[in-house]
Amino acid sequence: RKVTILWSLPGQRAKYRRKPLSILTSLLGDEGPKSVLSILKARGLATALSASKHTDTKNFCMVKVGISVTKLGFQEYPKVLQVLFDYINMLHRIPPSDWKRISEEEQILRNIMFRFKNKAKPYNYCYSLARNLHYYDPKDVLSGGYLIHTCPDAQSIQELLGYLTIENAMIQLIAKDVPLDPERTQTEPYYNTLFTTEKISPDLVKQLKGDDAKGTTSAPNGSTTTTTSSSSSTSQGPYYLAIPPPNVFLPRDFSIKPQDKAYDTKE
Repeated sequence: RKVTILWSLPGQRAKYRRKPLSILTSLLGDEGPKSVLSILKARGLATALSASKHTDTKNFCMVKVGISVTKLGFQEYPKVLQVLFDYINMLHRIPPSDWKRISEEEQILRNIMFRFKNKAKPYNYCYSLARNLHYYDPKDVLSGGYLIHTCPDAQSIQELLGYLTIENAMIQLIAKDVPLDPERTQTEPYYNTLFTTEKISPDLVKQLKGDDAKGTTSAPNGSTTTTTSSSSSTSQGPYYLAIPPPNVFLPRDFSIKPQDKAYDTKE
């Protein structure tokens, strides 16, 4: 069972040296305390979550959040969406200093990933480099998909956040035992998959927008309270959600220390 949310954004290929979208998807896919996934797991609504750039062309790209939900999470999918959009609304209130810190940490992680990446099979590696010639400057063909050369500013990330709204979203509910209305059921022509489409209900849109209108916010213990968005949030958003704290375990020095002569077996 899966709940998948897709958003359409402007194409991001030209921003590959700064990768603001990668900063955003890394936060949405976080698995630490007070992340979307940790809250959904605690409530018995989901077991896994991934966030990534789904498609990227010169004109548009797609951002995809895929959530593997439990039976309860599928039945009560609006609660799953509520946590996700509460987190997105919280990200709008992150100060520039936090965006700077998060971007620098992602930059370090990508440097490590590129520097110590495993060797690829020659055929696959040549294929990927030839493809990269269409996307990156020649000097960046090897590293364009990995490195963040210049950390994106907070404004560029906030601009992307502006597209992650419920009005701009396509929500997919995927399961083997979904009850379908026979009068509205369609058949996918290639794999004969049965599906239906419908507009997102206005009530759900209002609930997830996170404006000044009243909405429902669930506490971590599963209780439900009705509050306004401003009164149910701290300066950084709903109290039960938070961005990752500073990563104190990020390595920055990879120099090899000289061997202690006391352990030199050659002597």
